[in-house]
Parts: sequence; C-alpha cells; structure tokens
Amino acid sequence: KYVLEKEEIKDFDFEKSKEAALDIAKKSIVLLKNDDEILPLNNESKKIVIIGEGAVRPRIQSGGCDHTKLLWNTDFIEEFTSLMPNAEIEYSQGYELDSSDCNQELSQSAIKTVKDKDVVIFFLSLPEAYESEGYDRDNLLVPENQLALLEEICKANENTVVVLQNGAPIDIKRVTVAKAILETIKKLNV
Repeated sequence: KYVLEKEEIKDFDFEKSKEAALDIAKKSIVLLKNDDEILPLNNESKKIVIIGEGAVRPRIQSGGCDHTKLLWNTDFIEEFTSLMPNAEIEYSQGYELDSSDCNQELSQSAIKTVKDKDVVIFFLSLPEAYESEGYDRDNLLVPENQLALLEEICKANENTVVVLQNGAPIDIKRVTVAKAILETIKKLNV
C-alpha cells in the first residue's frame, strides 16, 4: 500500500506521502499499559499538562548517519490541542533532554504544575547520545533525571500517561508507575 512503483516516483505527491506516513505512525504506536482505561482521552473539558522536552523537541532520529533533513515535522502540542479543543492544556519542560543531571528548577516547576490536573502526559525520551552508531550501550536504562521526575509526578498525580520516544530497547520497570504507557518508537514527528 505504501510502496511507490517506479513510474509513480516522477509524479511524487508530497501530501499523499505525508498522509501515508501519518497512517503508518498511528498504526505502529503500541499501548503497553492502560490501567483504569485512562486512554483514550475523551474530548470533554479537562485540565491536561504535558511534561518533558521530548514533546517540543521530539527524538525522531538517532545519532550518526541517521540524521536526515525532514520534509515536515508536526508539533505535538499544537496537534494535540487541535484534537482536544475543550481541554485546558499546559506544558512544562521538566527535564533537559541532552543531560542526565536533574535540573531542580525544571523538576519542581513540573511537579507543582501537575497537582490540579485531570491528566498528565509525560514524554520519556532517550537522548541522542544513548542511540548512535559506533558503540554499544552497556545498559537499557533511561536517564535517571527523567525516571526520578516521573516517579515524583506519579506521586503528585496518579493519572499519568507516559509516551516513550526511543529507537533502542529500554528497561521500563520504573516506568510502570504510570497509569498508561504508549510506545511510539520515535514516530511523533509525523
């Protein structure tokens, strides 16, 4: 369905390609956990906070030769807001994607933000340094700053949904504190 025949390449349809990529991305997201059927979110008036730099700077490529120029990139928060027009949506960075050190100011701000929300969407992302060519990782861990923040977020608001953005295997034992887990495998740029 998504393979172009040789004669079709000269008449490449950018919009049709984008639609196909979006369809593939939607069908490849895997729901790993859904306690209390928190997902799907309905379009009623809700207070939602999105936490994590991965929401605004998605990890869509790994390091090394995986870097390519993208033809388009979708803004998750903009798209999510358009799908939830009756919701109050906030964003809090929470952590620095390129660092495994805890930024207390970002963490505390995120924890404070979640307390009065109906749902928290937490983006857990592997930094580029964790997924590159030329070396092997010696573990399957997610950066400690994100895991520690996630645990605190879940203590402050049990209605937490985690969106995993990774291209390599990860250990999700500590992620299971969330009510729901979605595995996107770096597809949210579509």
